[in-house]
Amino acid sequence: MESGNVFDCLQEVTDYCNHAEPGHALLVNAPTYDAYHEILNRLLADGVNKKRVSVAERCLENGLPQFDDILPLVSGAGCFVLTGLSQAALLRGSPAIDELIGELFQMPVRGHAVILLEHMREHIERYLNLRHDIRLDRQCILMSGAESPLPRFRIANPVVSPDALPNMRSLFQRLEEITDEDVKKSREISFLSPFSSMAPFSDSIYSVKASDGVYASLAKKYPELAVHTKEDYGSEAQWIKLSALLDKRRSFAELAKEKFEETERLSACLADAFESGDSDRPWLLWLSMKILGVKGNRYLSAAVENSVSVKDFQKRLYMDILRMDCHSETFAQRYAERKRILKELPRNAHLIDAYCEELAIGAHGKDTPYYLTDASEREELEFARCLNKYEYSDAELSELAKRTFPEIYLYVQAFSFTDANMKVSEKDASLREKLTAYFQRYKSQKLKNRIEPEFLAWVADIADKRPYNRLPTRSALVAQVPKKDTQLFFFDALGVEYLSYIQAKCDEYGLTAEISVGHCELPSITVNNKEFLDSFPEPPYDIKGLDELKHHSRVIDYRKRKEPVHLFRELKIINECLQYIRTGLQQETFQRAAIVSDHGASRLAVIYEHESAAPIQLDEKAEHSGRCCPAETDPQIPFAAWENGFAVLANYERFRGGRKANVEVHGGASLEETLVPVILISRKTGETVIRFVNSIVELRRKEDASIILYSSEPMTAPRMLVNGHFYEGAFMEDRKHIKFTMPDMKRTREYSADIYEGNAKVKSELPFRVRKNIAQDALKL
Repeated sequence: MESGNVFDCLQEVTDYCNHAEPGHALLVNAPTYDAYHEILNRLLADGVNKKRVSVAERCLENGLPQFDDILPLVSGAGCFVLTGLSQAALLRGSPAIDELIGELFQMPVRGHAVILLEHMREHIERYLNLRHDIRLDRQCILMSGAESPLPRFRIANPVVSPDALPNMRSLFQRLEEITDEDVKKSREISFLSPFSSMAPFSDSIYSVKASDGVYASLAKKYPELAVHTKEDYGSEAQWIKLSALLDKRRSFAELAKEKFEETERLSACLADAFESGDSDRPWLLWLSMKILGVKGNRYLSAAVENSVSVKDFQKRLYMDILRMDCHSETFAQRYAERKRILKELPRNAHLIDAYCEELAIGAHGKDTPYYLTDASEREELEFARCLNKYEYSDAELSELAKRTFPEIYLYVQAFSFTDANMKVSEKDASLREKLTAYFQRYKSQKLKNRIEPEFLAWVADIADKRPYNRLPTRSALVAQVPKKDTQLFFFDALGVEYLSYIQAKCDEYGLTAEISVGHCELPSITVNNKEFLDSFPEPPYDIKGLDELKHHSRVIDYRKRKEPVHLFRELKIINECLQYIRTGLQQETFQRAAIVSDHGASRLAVIYEHESAAPIQLDEKAEHSGRCCPAETDPQIPFAAWENGFAVLANYERFRGGRKANVEVHGGASLEETLVPVILISRKTGETVIRFVNSIVELRRKEDASIILYSSEPMTAPRMLVNGHFYEGAFMEDRKHIKFTMPDMKRTREYSADIYEGNAKVKSELPFRVRKNIAQDALKL
């Protein structure tokens, strides 16, 4: 219950004492020391037989009061006033206070027990709020008013402070006698502690300090602390706790080894320390690295050495690289070290945002992407913003991605359309090279979030000629896929733009990918392009992630965010599917996997944002974002096909009335919408060694350049792809040694070759060098 003054409080106490059998103690909390003493004096002087029980008098000279021994003294028959209990509890700390409050409310009393307290209001109210029992209100009196300030304690050095209180009993006696005037004169109370460490006071509500500072005493005892640390590296409470931990240990290294199990690789403990939930553990690890050093990571070592707190240490791990030149010889190593360490730590969204905001200022200009990593979505956004803001050549883009966003690097690599993966007539053979160049330009513009005028003109020319019909249909390609022991993966909206990425990931996962490229049916919508689903004996795995992302993303919308941040998620979806296929093949759930797509999609058609001038238009609720429009007869529209009852746009326009796409669009007849892959994936049959017998090709007069390949596994149909051109291999003494003749190679330069077994790539980027025969040139002179 609430009481406004001493008079009202005493009236409530009198009512309690006059109750025949209350059965519980009465807790009285005074806000000031003067109110505490006035209530105590009046209770003891009112003529009623009340017995005072003092905690200080029940305390040993060099020990802390034991509440379990004291409370029974006031719970029997009679009328008691207990003093000094809250003072002892404040020294123990909040956990002890909360436990004590619970015991006092639940303590059965045969007579009457008035528990006189101070500075306990907050703890009592918290207990009452947790219990929601209004009956408990009559068990306490909380006087209103501002609380007196708490005294501060200093554990005295007997030589320096001869007047200090001599023991614990005298300290508690002083606390029971203290007045507001005493605190006003001096809040500090010095006493001699019987304890060898600060551990008994580590949780105290009172401020408890050592005579010359805990840090100073630690530095004297442990010289390594004095050499490598400063007092402001930790709070008083932290040094107190460290003092308790170091008690009876010979060195700091002994403590570090006990807490982190080792001292040689403390960096390996970062994740454990920062994820432990114990705020002191990261501090202890940081301090350990300060004192014992860090090996194997210079970036981390510098952050530890230069930081002055755990918070500053974390900030430096993120920010210090911004002060380094990305073109220096050491930057790549520091970048890799930083990335490795941050990967170990829990993600700090605040510091990631602060880091990106610092980069966004623009001090690094065109070099900004070199400071980004693929560790967060915010950095992905900043990378996309840079590609849109600055001009990068395709070579620069590839180099940037290789160093910072390796998944994007795999995506932007050229996929070569060849006679191995795209069957066309001999007269259309040049189409392969054109498609290779087309999709390389398409991917670059998708990343840079812009359409080049030359490319737009190219799209218009393609829209007029529509060369996709020269490719085989998807149905023809699927018909050639062996169905037995093959699991179909129906990958909705997977276009050929992702083939370089898929091929690279298959290489990484030890998979062989046999790729074929064809075209879908128009319009490029799912309902027209799923005839293959029933051609496999087992039900297909339906991969809808890409299509859902392109059409139904709740967080990515071109109208609100122009940057193509969805590409990062697209690659993750594809990668997850390939990982699943790898697991299925490893566990022999199926022997082969066939990835078949219904159609592709276009990002550039979304970016273009132009409506067609065609006289026909769509219903306002029309689907497919205006890329196709129902038409009973051919409307004879420029840059549009008419198939299956639809007018289908092949350029980047959309019909009027069509709903704008928010990420990517399909339904039209652009190359990225119509060209689709059929990919047959299987496990590689072991670690096959494939290399050139001699990677130096000598150019000799009157002889064609040639190179000999060795394969530890016999080959049946060896082929070599160099700069988009295939060379057929000729077996030598066995099927493990294959000679490739290259009559068109006349220049000295470096090359790389992809090796194929039939249509399946088995080795990527095998380097070799062509050079003139120096000896022959000398003879010629």
